[in-house]
Amino acid sequence: MQDCDPVSLANRGWKEINQTLPHFPKALHRWIEVDYALMQFLGQPEYVHVMLHPMPVIGLLVAVLGLILGLIFKGKAAVTISMLLIAMTAGSAYFIYESGEGAEHRIEDTLDKESKGWLHEHEDRTDVAIYLFYVTAFVALAAVIMGPIIPGFARGMIWATLALACFSILAGGWIGRAGARINHPELRDQEVPLQPAPEETSYTDEQV
Repeated sequence: MQDCDPVSLANRGWKEINQTLPHFPKALHRWIEVDYALMQFLGQPEYVHVMLHPMPVIGLLVAVLGLILGLIFKGKAAVTISMLLIAMTAGSAYFIYESGEGAEHRIEDTLDKESKGWLHEHEDRTDVAIYLFYVTAFVALAAVIMGPIIPGFARGMIWATLALACFSILAGGWIGRAGARINHPELRDQEVPLQPAPEETSYTDEQV
């Protein structure tokens, strides 16, 4: 079976390309180096996760503030742009969730017991709240699309988006609080949530 890992493919391709790079123009040489660095970065989901994770909280908060100002000053363009930003930042939760899943398998074995407990709590909270971000993004995008067609209905969806976005920000903070405690013991102001040990679970299942 061929190795499809992005980093392995990038490394293999880089060795082949590097032999011919002296014959390439300098601009193309630099572009290939940047592309190689991007391939390495995308092959490390933990870095992608850390880079993107503020978007559904900080990015969404900025978009909500823009929407509130647009509604107060009745700026149609400002409302539309803010709604698109809400859809984008809330929708980014999908990529953060997927990169987090990949990162979990790469870092779990390097963590101590308490850090693993908070990792699992972080994952559990995400599984509970992730759909709130999807609904927020969908409603915001639908409001923008429906605006020119049914203005009255779209205005109701704008207020619904505002409420959903506020709840999403709170949910993002709740998720992030557990995530921050994985590698920051100074933030652990409560006991780690109990996680069932795999061997205990399997033993119980065998007895039943």
